[in-house]
Amino acid sequence: MKQNFLKQIAVGVLFSTIIIACTKNKNTTESRLTDLESFFTRNSVPLQTFEISAATGGVITGANGTKFTIPAAAFVTTNGTAATGTIQIEVKELLTKTDLLLSNKPTISGTLPLESGGTWLFKPTMAGQVLRIAPGKLVNVNIPRDTLQGGTGDMFLFNAAPAQGNPNNPINWGDARRGGTIGGVQNIVPLSSPTNNYFCGLDSVGWGNADRFMSMPNYALGTVVTGNYTSLTNTTCFYLYKGKKIVWPVSKNSAGFLDGHIAKNQVGHLVMFEIVNGQLMVGTKQNMTILANNETHNITMSATSEAAFKTLLQSLL
Repeated sequence: MKQNFLKQIAVGVLFSTIIIACTKNKNTTESRLTDLESFFTRNSVPLQTFEISAATGGVITGANGTKFTIPAAAFVTTNGTAATGTIQIEVKELLTKTDLLLSNKPTISGTLPLESGGTWLFKPTMAGQVLRIAPGKLVNVNIPRDTLQGGTGDMFLFNAAPAQGNPNNPINWGDARRGGTIGGVQNIVPLSSPTNNYFCGLDSVGWGNADRFMSMPNYALGTVVTGNYTSLTNTTCFYLYKGKKIVWPVSKNSAGFLDGHIAKNQVGHLVMFEIVNGQLMVGTKQNMTILANNETHNITMSATSEAAFKTLLQSLL
């Protein structure tokens, strides 16, 4: 009986070890970075979900202070039928340069950089179906301002549109004043302190951005960025303007990184990274200034953790 008991213990230990080993291998596989897409998926700003009544509307406030004021009967289905019952609303807030970069939402319209006052996702659904804002209704949004939004000039509403003009650009922001692809007619009005917000009325859902174009930039032509990357396809590079919320995706072609829309005499930081065999490789050139056309800037990348990379980005104001 004692031998049988010991055998049962041995079998139990072996079985538990197998389960633990399998679980560990599964978690390791799931957490392994495979490419840039997997990096952005894992490090992008988290999705927040809210519920409101379609009949009464309501006010929802994101974790970082972005507030949406939703009127009664604000939504319709894609065929124009009034939404009813409980509405789920998905929200993302991209309020810093780190948020924008890690979520792969650079500030670009066509081939021109934008200065952001805040970016959001506002996605209402009913039973899994994405809704629209009803004709004649507006959802008011208040976006917190921070110290990087200097001056009191207006921002303007930009909506997400298909990427164009820059092959390294995952998104294009369309100016709603010029007939943006998802509609929208409102300027972003800065509110005075102590409110310290930007305010806008939305007539469309999805990704939105409070933006303005740079003031009379003098762009450098033929800026080349080189690096010790192993795969150009799996490498990306951004120029972060110092003191401004501008995240510019450096253009690349089959030969490498070559850009014509980084402004001269504007201090900033080049940030390059790639994924090599599951390892994040990062390199920067900080507090640099492009003075002339056809400059070449080299970046040396080295292995780092995702947490350390995020901390680094947060220091590049």
